[in-house]
Amino acid sequence: MGNHILTSIKEFVAAHQWVDISEITDHTRIEEDLGITGDDASELLVAFGKKFNVDVSHFMFDEYFNPEGTNWFRPTYVPNKKILTIAHLEKAVITGKLDESVING
Repeated sequence: MGNHILTSIKEFVAAHQWVDISEITDHTRIEEDLGITGDDASELLVAFGKKFNVDVSHFMFDEYFNPEGTNWFRPTYVPNKKILTIAHLEKAVITGKLDESVING
């Protein structure tokens, strides 16, 4: 069952972000490896929640993703963000929710 879920998630992310599925593993990081950030990351997770029936309402988005673009009025320092991987999305599908308890569990 898990392998089918993982494959479905990889196919979804690949199609949503126009990347080759062969580039995606369970260890692939959404922002760092795929370059998905800001509004694109938000749209991906909302669509992910709808497709896989996962509650993403308690996901702490700002702790995982940087905003898109450059703000010329803020310093260029970007604090380290938590990492979200494809494996975390697989756990979310299995549990039906994406939040800290699932990611860290």
